[in-house]
Amino acid sequence: MAITPDNIRNRYPQFSALADAQIAEFIDDAELVIAEDTWLDLRDRAVKVYTAHLLQVNMQLQLRLTSGVKSIEVGEDATIFEDTDEWLKSTPYGREFLALRKEAVGVIGFDVV
Repeated sequence: MAITPDNIRNRYPQFSALADAQIAEFIDDAELVIAEDTWLDLRDRAVKVYTAHLLQVNMQLQLRLTSGVKSIEVGEDATIFEDTDEWLKSTPYGREFLALRKEAVGVIGFDVV
C-alpha cells in the first residue's frame, strides 16, 4: 500500500496541520530507508512510524530555530548521537520504530535498517 499524508494524519493527528507536500517529503525519505524486501508485512507500519519520527525531529528543530535562538554551539553541550539508535530514541516514534525493527528481526532472521 502506498503511504499518503492522510495515512500519517489519521495515525498521528498531531501532524494534521502540516501540508501534504511536507509530509510527502518525509514519507519519501522513510521509504528510501525501509526496504520493502526486508520488512515484509511490517513495512507500511515502519514507514509510518519512521515518517512520524522524521516529522517530530523536524518540528523540534524548527521550534528551536524560530524561538529566538541566536546561535547554535557545537561542543560539550551539544546533543551528539553516536549511532542511529540513539537518534531514534530521541522521539516516541523513533522508540516505536526500534521496537518494530526488533520484531522484524525476529520475523526475517537478520538485522534491518
